[in-house]
Amino acid sequence: HGLYANAVMKGEECIVATWDIFHEKWGWMLIFWNMAGVPFIYSAQSFFIIRQNLLHHSNPILTTLLFTSLLVAYYVWDTAQSQKNRFRLELRGTLVRRWAFPQLPWGTLKNPQYLQTACGTPLLVDGWWRYARKIHY
Repeated sequence: HGLYANAVMKGEECIVATWDIFHEKWGWMLIFWNMAGVPFIYSAQSFFIIRQNLLHHSNPILTTLLFTSLLVAYYVWDTAQSQKNRFRLELRGTLVRRWAFPQLPWGTLKNPQYLQTACGTPLLVDGWWRYARKIHY
């Protein structure tokens, strides 16, 4: 939960650029879910783990492996999100560099490469997006 909260706080300026409130009629439902549903869902797993007493096990190697996997996945997710959002903001000319929370290395691409799609929108093909589309999911 701490990693997610950190990502939300340091990427706060990118939220407005990702809301589809102006383009989709159900954007308000998405915002309501982000305010009401996400905190409930994100805390439900913690309550389950505590109630089932799953925190105690005897394999520290497995714990270390899982924790390392979590940190690697978080790094890929966080930097992929940063690259995509900051790319969009740079194209619009609205990028404001903030250092409010710890920023992970490689979150902003310098001179990112992109392709123009058939409808004229830019498609990022640099950074994590060079390897896969939607790698942050």
